[in-house]
Formats: sequence, structure tokens, C-alpha cells
Amino acid sequence: MQAVDFYPFAGPELARLIPFTSAQAEVWLACQLGGDDASRAYNESVSLRLRGGPLELPALREALAALAQRHEVLRASCSANGCVLCVTDAVPALDYEDLSATADAAALAVALASHAADQATHVFDLLAGPLWRTTALRLAPDDHLLTLTAHHIICDGWSLGLLLQDLGQLYSAAARGEKAALPPAMQYSEYADAEALYQQSAEYRAAETFWRAEYADGGSALNLPTDFARPLVRTYASERFDLPLPEALVAALRAAGRQAGCSFNTTLLALFEVLLFRVTGQPDLVVGMPAAGQAATGLTSVVGHCVNLLPLRSHPRGDLAFLDYLQGRKMALFDALEHQQLTYGSLLRQLPVRREAGRLPLVAVLFNVDLGLDDGVAFADLHHELHSNPRGFENFELALNASGAGNRLTLECSYNTGLFRPARVARLLASFVHLAEQVVARPATLLADLALAPAPLPAAYARLNATEIPYPAAATLTSLIEAQALATPGKTAVVFGPTALTYAELNTQATHLAAALQARHLRHGQLVGLALERTPALLVALLAVLKCGAAYLPLDPAYPAERLRFMLADAEASLLLTSAGPRPGFAAGVPVLTLEDVLAEAQAAAQLPAQTPAPVPATSQDLCYLLYTSGSTGQPKGVPVTHQSIVNFLTSMQREPGIGPDDRLLAVSTISFDIAALELFLPLICGATVVLADGYTTRDGRALRQLLEAERITLMQATPATWTLLLAAGWASPLPLVALCGAEALPPALAQRLLPLCQALWNLYGPTETTVWATLGRVTGGPGPITVGRPIANTQVYVLDEQGAPVEPGTVGELVIGGAGVAAGYWRRPALTAERFRPDVFAGQPGSRLYWTGDAGRLLPNGEIEVLGRLDEQLKLRGFRIEPGEIEATLTSLPGIAQAVVVAQEHPPGHQR
Repeated sequence: MQAVDFYPFAGPELARLIPFTSAQAEVWLACQLGGDDASRAYNESVSLRLRGGPLELPALREALAALAQRHEVLRASCSANGCVLCVTDAVPALDYEDLSATADAAALAVALASHAADQATHVFDLLAGPLWRTTALRLAPDDHLLTLTAHHIICDGWSLGLLLQDLGQLYSAAARGEKAALPPAMQYSEYADAEALYQQSAEYRAAETFWRAEYADGGSALNLPTDFARPLVRTYASERFDLPLPEALVAALRAAGRQAGCSFNTTLLALFEVLLFRVTGQPDLVVGMPAAGQAATGLTSVVGHCVNLLPLRSHPRGDLAFLDYLQGRKMALFDALEHQQLTYGSLLRQLPVRREAGRLPLVAVLFNVDLGLDDGVAFADLHHELHSNPRGFENFELALNASGAGNRLTLECSYNTGLFRPARVARLLASFVHLAEQVVARPATLLADLALAPAPLPAAYARLNATEIPYPAAATLTSLIEAQALATPGKTAVVFGPTALTYAELNTQATHLAAALQARHLRHGQLVGLALERTPALLVALLAVLKCGAAYLPLDPAYPAERLRFMLADAEASLLLTSAGPRPGFAAGVPVLTLEDVLAEAQAAAQLPAQTPAPVPATSQDLCYLLYTSGSTGQPKGVPVTHQSIVNFLTSMQREPGIGPDDRLLAVSTISFDIAALELFLPLICGATVVLADGYTTRDGRALRQLLEAERITLMQATPATWTLLLAAGWASPLPLVALCGAEALPPALAQRLLPLCQALWNLYGPTETTVWATLGRVTGGPGPITVGRPIANTQVYVLDEQGAPVEPGTVGELVIGGAGVAAGYWRRPALTAERFRPDVFAGQPGSRLYWTGDAGRLLPNGEIEVLGRLDEQLKLRGFRIEPGEIEATLTSLPGIAQAVVVAQEHPPGHQR
């Protein structure tokens, strides 16, 4: 091989060396580490469609040469060590192509799209240069496309606007044979010198202090829902989705911003942050926003890389009104801009930010506003239209740019194709518009009440969830029972052994007890702990608490004292109502009232006039009860249930499986199971009778069977274990009984034994977090698996993948529930609430939520849901997982070891709840 002489001074003559700024050094390093894809992610490319006359090519070439002489960075390349810009006298040539012979419009459109993609994805040679290029396409004698593309290491958004203005003036002068009257341009070397001086100043140290304080804790990673698993190593391939905004909406947003004393840019930024908050549920967000250094330094005519990325941190909350959030962002943005001259990389080096190879640290999402980029741009005898060319490669997971002029605004959303599908991005921008429409109409709307655009649903899920049925959404549970008492005062409401209360007696006793509780300062919104056995007095106490506008906290005295103590303290109960006997040991710090004593006071007071409780402003949104369950850690967690949720549930159950005034329902569940709400209240809203079984009877199969027969029970709800107990006690003759089975999986063998003994058998499913039952289905004994049927009224069920997209029918995914019964979250557990209660992306209703159950299931071809057990394969009983301290208490509810063995054999791990 023949040796080649190396001559270090070959090539264009070197005119100047400009030391890299910190921002340029960061771009250089990113390109070296990420390769060509990372480098192409820094391309800036725009096109001008020039119409109305011929384009003078000699004038255009002259103008481009003058433009390069005017701005030194256009003649620069990078040194091999990435430390300096090397400025020469070299000027890149104009690439020109004539496409006017392409007669087919479709073929021309394809050629133009391909050309734009080629320019935007060009790989610049940072060492050899040039670092910008221009092309001109002749489409017709009076129609041309001029494209300018530059690498970000020498050009930013501000610079593009300057280049287009200067090029227009230079071309116009050359086309007329004149000399352009442009003032001298400031050079990038001046900017680099100014930045070097600034980094030695007290102002720079103040900027460092500001940002270090802002991110002393390292910040939080933004976890957008993705369609694909995040790769181990960053990828850059991207596409762009553009959405023009209605001009009337843009004008309304401008007006809303002005009314709040905020700029249009601040308004758009706040809206984007609210969108991210509603999508992710995260109360700690970081959004990157470019800030032009030209404006900060006063060197406004400099072309170059002068931009710094500002990591804007925000803390949106559901209880904040949008107007308040917007006004708060104004001051935060002012502070950030005041300290903008600190580069992103410089900040990262000073922060305890976790690094991951698969994502950018701290800033995953970019927001930018490019309004009026072509303001002041004019080409002699030509009309122009500006187009921004999609890069094809992107540094950020998501980058939203608002471009345009006046009220003509387009959202340009570049997204990583390794993370997102186009449909998700399209819906994200649709949600931006949906949010904008809501805030311009009602700026004081709470962030939690702002709805996202509904997600499109496969037809099978649309059919499954067509459950909208009118119900008394404004009513309270108390008002429904009081109305029934007025309608059927002499009808028997509750039976317990030889004791019976009519509706009038039940309502009157509850009213008198409410008066006695109010006399003891029980007020609206307070919580009352109830540790009572299943007797008529329990129902009286429940209704009395609700008549006071308070809510009840059900406590099973058989639970471990430590668990009960925690629940009372965590709920901050105002008092504890318990049965007569020794003071309970779990009531530390909570006033204790004996129900028998308060009832006696109420009876005595009933003899006096005007002993009805004062009107209480209870609403359907008020808390009805707070029920504690246990999570995977074993720590109890409270689920607040409103009147509206329980009213929807009960009226749905009234329709299906159905209950009428002639029915008699046997209540066997402890009050600490949420299914007790059905047993105690469902009969009372429709004139039926609730028969209470004592604790002994519920544990003795023979006694329970005798009670069913003696009381002519027509409706009973129980777990598979209790139904097994009845069968083991010799139940063999059919009864006119509608059997409801839930809380655990219904074994097919058990169903086959129950079907000939019952009038009807229903299987039910639903977590406490969605208000008792969410689905129900009648068991027929036909072929196929036993399902949990379909959603109850005003309830939706989805089977979703890890990214939150509905899976195809027949495919296993996580059961996710939405609708009227979904709780607002866990009581004082914001982190767990954010994890399990997420915005309802399908409903599009303000404040609507989806509860992720952790249960595996699938949608069958017949339109019913099959539950396949826990995703985490942990055995979970109805309402709580079995923890070491609770096993003993659980087993005591069974009458004997033999029964426990039977239950265990028929209930393998993996069940509905």
C-alpha cells in the first residue's frame, strides 16, 4: 500500500477559532456518545414555499454567499477534540433540482415528503463541515421550495428566524441589483466571550444556587404511559404528529391568559403541564423549555447555538383551580428565566439525579413555542409559506412545539417511536384541545375535574360498558330509606329472632338517636366508629349516624386490637359507639359511648317536644362510610364511599338480580365486610324485610339452614365458604331462594350443587374500592367457565395491558374498573392512590377515575368477564389479604377444622377478590 502524505494545512483557510460554549460542548458529547441518530436529532430544518413569480437563482446564490459571510458560524466546523469552532471562508453550494416535469400531483407530493425527510435526517460531518445546507426545488415556473437545514451546534430557533429575515432581504436586494442595507450582525464569538465572562460572575453563581435549591432532592422522573417497554439503551427514531388548533380556541386562550395576567406562552405551558398531570397523576413534574440566550445577553442578532434548556419543575394538585395554577406558574417561569444562563449539563453535574441508559436524566419531555418565526421575512415579488420539517430523530421522549402566527397555531408533537404509537399521541393532543376548551369556559375548574379526551374503544368493550342507566344521583342513602318509611310505615323492616321493627319504628328510633348524638356534638362530616353486633340496634345506629350528616367506620370486635386501634386513629374518628360491657382496649384517645346508654337517652328525650335532629346539609357527595381493607404490605387502608356511590350500587342491585317488597333477605355478613351494605340497606330502599342472623348462626350450617326455612328467606348473599357450610349441614331440598355468591371464586362443583336447590344463582365480583360489587352474572350451569358476568349500572370494566390499552377479547390482562362506584382514592394514602386510582382515559368525564384491581381476567366472546385470579398470585380474602397476625382471627370464624379442610379443598389460590 502506497503511503499518503499528510498535509495539516490542506482545506479552506482558517479565519478564526471560537471556543466551544458549555452548551455546544454538551451537544458535541451527546453526538459522540449517541452516534449518527443522536446527531440527526439535533437537526433544525425549515422550508419556504415561494410562489407568485420566478425564483432568481443567481440572486439566491448571491444571497446565500452573503449570508454565510455575514454570520461566521455558517462557515464553521468542529475541532476533532470538541473544544473549538473552526471558522473558514468556505461557503456551501446551493443544491438545485427541477421537478416541474412531474405532472402527477400524488407523485409530486411523495417526492416533496421524501425530500423534506432527507433534509431533516441529513447526517452532518461535524469535523469537515459545512454544518448547514440549502436546497431549492423548482415545482413550476412560479412555484419553488427552498429548504434550509442546520445542525443545532451552530443554530437554534432564534437563529433560524434571523437567517430567514436576512436571507429575504439579501435575496430581494440581489434580485433588484441593489446592495442590501443590513446593519452589522453581532458574531457568535462575541456571545462565546460574553458567556465566558458571565461564568466568572456573581450572577452565574446565583443561577447555580437557584437551580441546586430547586432540585436539591434530585427531582422526579416523568413516567408517561407508553405503548412499548422502555429500552435499556436510548433510541432516537421519531415521528411527528401535527394538530392545527381552532383559531377561536387560540383567541380564547390568549384572552384567558391576559385576564389572569399571564403571557400566552405561560398559558400554553401551564395547560401542557396540566395535561401531563392528568395523564400521569404525578404531582411533581419536570418539563424542559428552551430559552434563547440572545435575549438574555442583549446580543439579539447573533446566529449560533445560544439556547439553554430550562428544567421547569411544577407541583400540580387536583384541588387547585386552573386559574390559580396558571398564576402560580407565571412567577415560577419568571424566576427560571431570570436564572436561565446555566446549561442543562452543568446543572446535572451538580445534582443527585439517577442516571439510566434508557432515558434522559431529569427532563424527558420538551415544550417550546415558536410563534412568528417568519415575522419580517419577505422575498421580492414572491409570497411565502413557512413549514417546519419533522426531524425523524428526537432527543426527548416527547417534544411539543406550538408554531404559527397570530391565532393560527399548530401543535407539532415529535415522539419516540420506540415508546409510543401514533394513536396515543393523537389522543394526547386531542386531550390538550379538550382541556383548553374546558379552561377557557371555566378557568376556576379544579385540575382534578378537568377531563381528558375519551380514548377510542374496541367495539366489544363499547358493548360491554353500555351501562348508563338513570338513578337518583342527587339522593342520599338516608333520604331513600326515609322515603320508604313514609311510603310503607307499617311494613316490617327488620327482624331479629322474636324482635321486629316496622319501617316507621326503625326510622323514628334512628331519628331520636340522631338527636341524642347531636346533643353530644356529633356534626356533619365527622366519622363515628361502630363496634356492634348484628342486631336491630345496629341498623338504628347506622341510620342515626347518617341522619347527622356524619359517616360510619365499621369495626369488627373480633379483629386484632392493634388493627382496630390503627383504624380509629387513622380515620380520626370523633367517637366510638360500642355495645355494653368493658371499655374496649382499642379505643385509646377516642370518646366511647355505649349504644344502650345513648338509646336510653334517646327514648327519654323522645317524650319531650321538638326532639328531631336539626336539618343536616348532607349531599350525595358526602361520605357514607369509611371501610378499611389491607394491602400487600398488611397495613390497613381506608376506602371512602360516598352516598352517591352506594345509591348507584343499591339501585342497580334492585333492578338486577332484583328485589321487591315481598322479599326477605337474610343478612349474614359482619359489618366490616363491605358486602354488608347490600344486606342491610338494599331491602330498606324498596320495602322488603331484612332478617338478621346472629354470629352463632352464621357459623353453624344446621342453624343457618333452619333459619332460612323458618323465616321464609327469598334472598341471601354469601361467600362460597358459607354456601359450602350449608351443603355440609345437609341442605338437600330446593328453596324459593335467590342465591348471591361472591368474594371468592365460585368453584364449578359448588355451582352445580347449588343450582337445583335455588331459584336462581348469581356470581358477583368487585373490589371494595369500587363500592361492593362491580359485575354480576347469572349462573346457568351451561358449558364454558363460570364468569362474573357484566358490569352493573353506570359501571365500566376493561381488560388492559401494562400500557393501559384494551387487550383483544380472549386475551388476558388486568381488570380495571371505572364508573359511579369508584372511590376517590385511599384515605390519606396519596402515593398508593396515585398508583391504583388513575385518570379514566375512556370516559372523558371531569374527575373520573379507573381503579386498577391487580386481578387478571379476560373478556370472553359471549361478552362476559372471566376472572383468573391475582396478577401477583397472592391469596387475598374478601377485602383483605391474610397476614400473619390475622390468620388466627380468620380461622375462628369457621366452626371446625373439618370445615376448614373442605373450604381449602374447594378454594384453590386464585379467586375473584
